Amino acid sequence: MALAKPVILGNIYRMENRLREYRKRAGLTLESVSERLGLSISQVSRLERGASDLTGERLQQFAGLYGVRPADFLEGGRIRAPLVGFVGPGAEVLALAPTSGTVWVDLPLDAGAEVAALEVRSDSLFPAHRPGDLLFYAPTAPFVADECLGAQCVARLADGPTLVTTLASGAQPERWTLYSTAARPLENAALAWAAPVLWVDKRRR
Repeated sequence: MALAKPVILGNIYRMENRLREYRKRAGLTLESVSERLGLSISQVSRLERGASDLTGERLQQFAGLYGVRPADFLEGGRIRAPLVGFVGPGAEVLALAPTSGTVWVDLPLDAGAEVAALEVRSDSLFPAHRPGDLLFYAPTAPFVADECLGAQCVARLADGPTLVTTLASGAQPERWTLYSTAARPLENAALAWAAPVLWVDKRRR
């Protein structure tokens, strides 16, 4: 079976896949799959034939039902995320220069939500990270304070840049102290948004 294109999280596309093969392996009918996933029988059939839109999140649902990885539905397939920026001096996140198309990088793990990547291009995060490392995070995730406390995050200041930093509670309500190897702690900062770094890929050093 020819692979139409790799899985791209957060994007919608049509492609050939092995959904039907794995449904047969699991001994399930179209009817039982539709009931378990809350889809119509015709929706499941169209997804299996590659005739309907398929998302990374939908693949994750099928993977959970069949007990496999999303990438297992693809013939030599990979799961990818967009490279949306890079980490420069001062641990500041900067946007990529406009190009003719989106740059995609392989995810080190399967994921069911929209994930994006940042490439480290300075020594500002040394020794934890070096140039070439990829930091993966969920750019559309809501800001959940409990998930960010004590974690390395991609954080956007309310009145400033976006940084890769470790968050701690500030001395004032709804304020944060930002720790970085590149500078002194930034105390009582107001944040517009933050999300934890989910994975680090060091294979590109």
